[in-house]
Amino acid sequence: MINLPVIVLQGLLLIAVAPLVPGLIKIVTVRLRLGAMPRIYQPYLDLHKLFRKQGSVPPHVSPVFRWAPVVIFVCYAVPGFVVPVFSVQGLPVLDLIGIAALLGLAKFTLCLTGFDVETPTGGLAASREMFLHVLIEPAFFALLFAITIQWGSTNPVLVVDSVQHAEPEQLLAVWLTLFALLFILLGENGRLPVDNPGTHLELTMFQQALGADYTTWRLALLHWADAVRLAFFLTLAINLSGLPHLAHPGDGFWPHLLALIAWLALLGLSAAGLAVWEAAQSRRRMLRIPNFFFIGIGFSILAMIVAIITGYS
Repeated sequence: MINLPVIVLQGLLLIAVAPLVPGLIKIVTVRLRLGAMPRIYQPYLDLHKLFRKQGSVPPHVSPVFRWAPVVIFVCYAVPGFVVPVFSVQGLPVLDLIGIAALLGLAKFTLCLTGFDVETPTGGLAASREMFLHVLIEPAFFALLFAITIQWGSTNPVLVVDSVQHAEPEQLLAVWLTLFALLFILLGENGRLPVDNPGTHLELTMFQQALGADYTTWRLALLHWADAVRLAFFLTLAINLSGLPHLAHPGDGFWPHLLALIAWLALLGLSAAGLAVWEAAQSRRRMLRIPNFFFIGIGFSILAMIVAIITGYS
């Protein structure tokens, strides 16, 4: 039975809490470097400042540049209403393949803005982003194929519910799938150790350079959309880890409240773990990028083999 208020609350909470994730990552990163501690709610202040500012857009750009932030934000916000966040339920309007299509549409729209603005850095960043997307897509669909073999469905609610009730002998395939998802998470969110968004230099950035020509509310929507995407992928990774933290549709108020608290705690721990991993990595050359996704594809193939051998198709 679909509980629409809970589903809507899940999506709205994911969107509202998302800016805290990059804020927490920045706090952990600065703390590891023994720097001055920023405020965890600083991303909200930055968004508020950008929404209040008055600005303009280049006069020669098309409507694609003007409305791309809205399209990108919607593409990243919709999966929050489809994938379970703290309760095993979601809107039955998209499966995981549809979510992959939405993510691809957002990436395509963002790259169009880089070419539309007609600046050297915009075109360079768009080319890099499309190169990265070409590498991510095979790994993503290999992951979806592994999930389909294991659980017989691409419905995110059914997949998450199956993972929650997985038998001990199924956990190997579950964890292999999770490892594959982690490599996709790094690529989709610009967290690979070849990118350096903290420098704000166009030649060292991928996604951040595409927003260099935006100001005011459009730039705020792009930053917010990036935070929502990161929170969504971390939530998906938490759900596919097999941890028994989710409530179920038949549960009452208190189980849902405890599940919400558990999700917030796990989201914070995941963000902190990501920050520690980033701080421990040295920057690599761009030619090393394909290796990350080859490893992700390898984990997906291993998950398929384990699922087939153990008879969980």
